[in-house]
Amino acid sequence: MIKEITLEQARQAKQKVISILQHRPDLDAGVGIASTISGYAVEVHLSSSLPEDFSLPETVLVNTEVVGEALEVPVNAEVVGEVYAF
Repeated sequence: MIKEITLEQARQAKQKVISILQHRPDLDAGVGIASTISGYAVEVHLSSSLPEDFSLPETVLVNTEVVGEALEVPVNAEVVGEVYAF
């Protein structure tokens, strides 16, 4: 059974993605949350392709209401040109 990802879980995942990107100040990226069929996902807009020596994870783990349980939140990256806050 696929669990639906809540907005709060997507917000947790977004913060993890932001912390990953903070280590790469050379990247111009905007990070937001998008609605999906299974709840929510992290959306990353890039001004250009990622360098060959760096990749974003396809998912990030966040905690759930059940102790010891984690949920994978999808991370979708797209090159959009000029990056803006969303």
